[in-house]
Amino acid sequence: MVLKKRGIAARFILIVSILAQGLMAVLAVVAIYTASHSQSKQADEFISRLKSEQAEQEKLLAGELKQKGESIAALLAQTSSALIIGYDFDSMGRLADNAKNDEDVVSVVFYGKDKKVIAQAKGQGEAKETLRKDILFEGKTIGSVEVGLSLAGVE
Repeated sequence: MVLKKRGIAARFILIVSILAQGLMAVLAVVAIYTASHSQSKQADEFISRLKSEQAEQEKLLAGELKQKGESIAALLAQTSSALIIGYDFDSMGRLADNAKNDEDVVSVVFYGKDKKVIAQAKGQGEAKETLRKDILFEGKTIGSVEVGLSLAGVE
């Protein structure tokens, strides 16, 4: 009845208004969906990039840790040669304890020429990587040192 009292112009305006509101609602839904999809895609790419950078950093840190372990093993091998020749196994034990105090070192084991343990220092935890270095005296192998490394700092 209200529409009968109004003229054709009012009906036209009412229909156009309803259509405009419907079109605006559809456009809003499309804009929200597109923005959500773009944001989700961007977040996934960002996460992927962060994971690849994290993997690269872990690889770099593991390499640096291995280099540090090799340096420690070389230093222990060089230092312990005179101690083995002098049968100073107590000092070798203290040397192993001092090396084990490093947070990345889990264990240090000195072996004699016959592969028997002469001195060792082991901490808590398990070595994820073990490095072995021969102990030389005047060019001859008189033993070896084994350094166990923890990769907890890398992980």
